[in-house]
Amino acid sequence: MKPVISQKTRKDLEALKLELRALRDEINLKVHLAGMDLKDEWARLEPQAEKAFKELSATTYEAARDLKARFQKMREQLKN
Repeated sequence: MKPVISQKTRKDLEALKLELRALRDEINLKVHLAGMDLKDEWARLEPQAEKAFKELSATTYEAARDLKARFQKMREQLKN
């Protein structure tokens, strides 16, 4: 039985999913110019993103927020 998700939570989940996809797309562009260490890290992180997009629900919300923080950290590394 699926948990009942409030309308606000559903909107929050969709907003988080859009943010994650935008961060992923931005990182994908910059990774091509990055060093091998970041490319290796991205190769491990990106499949987790795809899985999170497919499974994102109220029960995985915290994991997706963690993934977002990791994306943001990688984006900062790419800026440097």
